[in-house]
Amino acid sequence: MGRNEVPSSTAAVIDPPRPSRSKAHAKERLKRADSRLAEALPLRDVDDIVAEVERAAALVDDPGEARVSPLTGEELPGAQAMAHVRRANLMRAFGERRALLADALSVTEVSELLGVGRQTPHDRVKAGTLLAVKENGRLVFPDWQFDPDGADGVLAGLPEVLRAMQGPMSALGRIRWFVTAKPLMGGRTPLQALRAGDVDEAVAEAQTIGVS
Repeated sequence: MGRNEVPSSTAAVIDPPRPSRSKAHAKERLKRADSRLAEALPLRDVDDIVAEVERAAALVDDPGEARVSPLTGEELPGAQAMAHVRRANLMRAFGERRALLADALSVTEVSELLGVGRQTPHDRVKAGTLLAVKENGRLVFPDWQFDPDGADGVLAGLPEVLRAMQGPMSALGRIRWFVTAKPLMGGRTPLQALRAGDVDEAVAEAQTIGVS
């Protein structure tokens, strides 16, 4: 029998691998495996196994080496902490998406609102005169862009502002832009500016998109 071979008589006493429920549980199983193998293997082999168990236990306690920022000298978060942050940011971003689209209208609702066919809302999105984003595979339209007193049933100045938005920005990013306060507009949002009739101010702000 070779040095690294385990006698067949010990096969029944070695626990099959199962997912650990916790760090403590994982370490305990490692210790039990070590003890059982010690009964069947020569001492020289046990020493090697003990070293492996200790290394495995250390990995359970500390899955990664601490990293230090070269700029601040502060310890950087580990992989688990970073994964938690990414998950939190993702949940926050999707929460914002739901809030932005909370009162959005469907294609059917926009068609009924404007008294047009179902294809017209799609055509106006392609022409850049309406804002829409895909949600569950279908276009939805923020309701604040519609105005019964405006030309073609939309808020006055909206098409002009949309045409001025030449910088790289997603459909949802454009919706967010309209409802985000701008320092150069005195803390007002572009939507507030349009509702106040300040179309030129909103257009000028839109032209700064992508300009560094």
